[in-house]
Order: sequence, then structure tokens, then C-alpha cells
Amino acid sequence: MNPLSQNDLRAFSSALEKIYNIPCLERFPSGALSAIKRLFSCNTACYNEVVLPGSMTTWITEPANALPGPTLKEAFMSHFTEHPVLAHYAQTGDGKSYRISDFLSNRQFHDLTLYNEYYRQSSVEYQLVAALILAPNQMVGIALDRDCADFTETERLSLDLIRPHLIQAYRNVQTLDLMRRTVEEKGSKLLVVSRSGQVRLDSDDVW
Repeated sequence: MNPLSQNDLRAFSSALEKIYNIPCLERFPSGALSAIKRLFSCNTACYNEVVLPGSMTTWITEPANALPGPTLKEAFMSHFTEHPVLAHYAQTGDGKSYRISDFLSNRQFHDLTLYNEYYRQSSVEYQLVAALILAPNQMVGIALDRDCADFTETERLSLDLIRPHLIQAYRNVQTLDLMRRTVEEKGSKLLVVSRSGQVRLDSDDVW
């Protein structure tokens, strides 16, 4: 495994800044994917929010036009239990970053119904996945897809390093949204300022 280079560290720092500047939960999926895609060369990046045991509430992609249609979504949901990384998460609660190839050979992957009915149709041959465990029954899956070359160990490490920041950033905007709703419902005045002096949240007449 190669260590992260200076360019890797600069890109990582830029991605962190972008992640921690996401202003609300509604914009978290697209903001997180935009930041992550700056770090990795991949065909598509996917954000899937799941309420366990298997109800998907959010599914977006970067680029947006790569979002699968209803038929492909149904194929994925029908066979997602075959996914080796998702099965590992379900069995262990371990959300660390893994490649499909960490569990299956290329031939074994191609033998899956999930591959033939979903991934082959989507031109996905290699995938790197991380899970954000937000609650006992709530998980966000971040998946990076490629068609021609597997992800390296250094890339797996990079996604693993950014994963706890994604969880913390999600909790930050979750708290901000809760505070915003409380202000709106109770008519209170509120001003939230970051340590650097940046206004993160303010009610209309607080100034």
C-alpha cells in the first residue's frame, strides 16, 4: 500500500471543507457525493439511505443522469442480499470501506444474479463501498463504481479516512435542521456561528 501523497492530502482537505459546509440534510446526499467524487476516479458515485432491514428511502447518483430507472432499481432491491459487502455489514455492523473483490473473485461476482440483472446492465465491474451507520436501523451506503480497473488499497484507505467525517457532518446538519425546526415552531430567535466566525444558521429577524 502506498502512503497518501501531498496531492492526495490537499484533495482530502478540500473534500473535508466541502463536506463540513453542507448546510442542511436535504443537500447532504448531493454535497457528500460531490466532495467524494473529487477524491476518486470513478464512473459513478452512489448515495443510498436505507432503513433496515431493507427499505431504501434515498438513492441518488453523481452524475445525476446515471440514476438507474425503475426496472434496474427493482432488480437491485430483489437481489441486494447477494452483495458481499452489504452482507458483511449486516452480519458485523462494521461500516469500513471494502471492495467487492475483497470478498469475491471476478468469476464469482459474475455468477451472481445481482451482477447479471443489475451491475452488468449498469456497466459496473468494480465497486468500493463504505457504510455510515447512523442508528441501529439506519444506514447510508456510499458506493463508487468503475468499469475497467479495480480500486487500489490506497483508495480504500482514503474512503475509510473520510467516512467518520461524513458521519459527523451528517449529525451536524441533522442538529442544525432540528434547531431550525424548533425556531420555526416556537418563534424563537437563533444565531449559530462556527468557531471560525461563519454564520451557519440564523432566523429571519435575529439581526
